[in-house]
Amino acid sequence: MSFANKSIGEVGFAGVCVSNGGTAYVDRVCLTDVVAVVFCNWKRFLYEIRNCTISNMRQMGLKQEKEVLLKLLIIQFNKNQSHGVNIGPNGYGYISGNIIEENGAEGVWCGGNVDLLGNNDIVEGGASRAVLIDNIIRQNGLSGISFDGGFFEVKGNLIHSNWLWGIMVKSRSYTYIQNNEICENKCGGIRIGHNYTAAVFIDGNTIRDHTGPGIYTVNSIHNLFGKVKEENTNGKNIKRSQLQMETA
Repeated sequence: MSFANKSIGEVGFAGVCVSNGGTAYVDRVCLTDVVAVVFCNWKRFLYEIRNCTISNMRQMGLKQEKEVLLKLLIIQFNKNQSHGVNIGPNGYGYISGNIIEENGAEGVWCGGNVDLLGNNDIVEGGASRAVLIDNIIRQNGLSGISFDGGFFEVKGNLIHSNWLWGIMVKSRSYTYIQNNEICENKCGGIRIGHNYTAAVFIDGNTIRDHTGPGIYTVNSIHNLFGKVKEENTNGKNIKRSQLQMETA
């Protein structure tokens, strides 16, 4: 079936929704003014989108989760009300040659390690995996890229003029950041938050002209030891109070 030069669908519903198995290829399509492009499944199937425009979505430009293998090639994501691209929980993404700009929240969000609707507990099995190569990620409402748990590789991207950080890494995200140009972001270049024992490698990047720091790290180990020390001190104070009450 051909959809060339036709307008289909209804405002407020998903532009494309794929589930229950199979392989989907979307090529040379303009998707606009719907809820989102949704790809979800419980098994590892391949979905590929290329040469498309995804804009003015009521929520995210694209949402993908549940072990779906997703390739995004030469796509323009712009002016979506939430994230431009959402990978996870438990998603797999290859994102290359795209322009991701002027979205309301993160340009690209990948993760799933943290239960954001609960008590911020770590969710085993929620980690995502993504490779981002040769993209332009700019002028998004929060950070250009935000990692929230998983395994990620970021190479050769231009990440600039986002309203928070160029790249934010946290919640046990193993990340390799190489040969990117990260510039003119409002808060700073790269922020490494509470990342537990996950390693972050930064090599060969150009990081310049930010309002804030080029690289900012939160010392998770220091905070952890401080919390343990505080708990131990509180425990000693409680025992001392109990002893005083018993001897009084």
